[in-house]
Amino acid sequence: MITTSCKLSVWWLALAFAVGASVSSVSAAFPKAGGSLGIAEEPIGRNVTDGGHVALSLSVTGAAPLFYQWWKNNSPLTNNPRASGTTNFVLNIDPVNTSDSGTYFAIVTNGGGAVTSTPVSMVVSQLVIGLTPVPGTGAWLYLYGQVGDVYRVEVNVNFTSYVTNGYATNINGVASFFDRDTGGGFRQLRVRLDHMLPVLYPPDRNDSTHVVRAYGKLNQVWRLQGALNLPSWDPPGAPQTNTTGWVKFQESLPNNPARRFYRIVPP
Repeated sequence: MITTSCKLSVWWLALAFAVGASVSSVSAAFPKAGGSLGIAEEPIGRNVTDGGHVALSLSVTGAAPLFYQWWKNNSPLTNNPRASGTTNFVLNIDPVNTSDSGTYFAIVTNGGGAVTSTPVSMVVSQLVIGLTPVPGTGAWLYLYGQVGDVYRVEVNVNFTSYVTNGYATNINGVASFFDRDTGGGFRQLRVRLDHMLPVLYPPDRNDSTHVVRAYGKLNQVWRLQGALNLPSWDPPGAPQTNTTGWVKFQESLPNNPARRFYRIVPP
């Protein structure tokens, strides 16, 4: 019979806000528009696993110079070892931790006035892990987190150090990994977030613009590839650099409405 010791600190962070939810009371004390300023692209809220990364951005129309200030829960942000761009149009936090959960918005000013972005929520949750031992064989690990997470599973069998046992990718909200152990005895398992893959949001069938959005790490270069079926992929599109936390790909869809497979490939 296998003896499995799991040294995992696991808990669930309640989701207080829906992604992209508007919190009108937060910005009530700040001007919504002024002068010739306007917001062309609002920030988009995100859910992310502890240890991941988030970039919030907005696009503003108006006369330069433009001055940006990001806020969290009615307090202005300043740059620190994890956060940069607090006075720029892109706020980047890498890595995030649970203390970063909250409501975010930006105030932009110029000589003509000020404009405040729509508040959005950022929810940072610790990884939730389930363990189901299989006597004499090993154990199943079930890893609950955000789509696009890649987890590193580590094992300790000598009371001193952990070694990488394998990886699991979260493609639908939960990833599974089978830890095989037929020797029995002491065994500790732990799971860490290794990195995040780009997350794709395909266009709606009724959206005539056929725009595909991809969210991920800043400054990575991506190409979009589409397919009518998984074995046969079209040539990838032109490379685009992620400078705002997300990229728009203009997809040229054929008349066949069944085309709904997309992936990001390296440049």
